[in-house]
Amino acid sequence: MGSICFCNRTHQTRVGQYLCAVAKLQSGVVQGNVMFLIYIDELAKLLKTLVLLQLFADDVKVCVEIVNTFDAYKLQTALNLTAEWAATWQLQVSINKYNILHIGSVQCNTDYFYDDVELPNNKKSNHDQ
Repeated sequence: MGSICFCNRTHQTRVGQYLCAVAKLQSGVVQGNVMFLIYIDELAKLLKTLVLLQLFADDVKVCVEIVNTFDAYKLQTALNLTAEWAATWQLQVSINKYNILHIGSVQCNTDYFYDDVELPNNKKSNHDQ
């Protein structure tokens, strides 16, 4: 669906009275376009049985209570599905904004990856602070 909607699309930016040159859209969505809502809704449906999602604009937070190895597997699976989803829709993901945050007294030593890149991992528990 996305390739049909974005064939021969262009964009132009206006700042005050100045208008930049017309540029051809390669991929992605025009800011504010309803198409992004369709993209992000698909991701939410894809992950809803695995993790809790918090969505705001183009930001996604994935929340999982990890009490055993299966929970850690669910989080990694959600990360893998997110990478596949982004690649399918040719959307660039800011991996530098990813962080695994551990909250609580249970120490987790699992490393998580997004598209073969190890994610930063805050492994401090409440007892370490």
